[in-house]
Amino acid sequence: MTYAIVTQRFLAYFKEIAALDQSHYPERMAQCFIINVPYVFWVVWAMVKPWLNKHTVAKIQIFAGNYQSTLQEYVHPSQLPEEYGGTNGSLVQYYEQVFQKARLLGVDV
Repeated sequence: MTYAIVTQRFLAYFKEIAALDQSHYPERMAQCFIINVPYVFWVVWAMVKPWLNKHTVAKIQIFAGNYQSTLQEYVHPSQLPEEYGGTNGSLVQYYEQVFQKARLLGVDV
């Protein structure tokens, strides 16, 4: 299997999912923040963006860095983990708690 086939399959799958989500759940997303994106993301975004309707695209904000002030306009710092400029502990601590609770419930994690 070549990289080109995987990419084609991924893009075709994404296109179908985007169409399904937009037609059946058009107003589920208030805002979407995509942060700390690598350079290659912009290439993928340029391919994917035309498949999304303009209303959906307007709700998506993409940041390679310097996103904290914009993010905090929508999400209070007390609700954000420290890694994203908030004051709500670290993600590592959060997931440790989640896994601990799951184990107590008998879930294999």
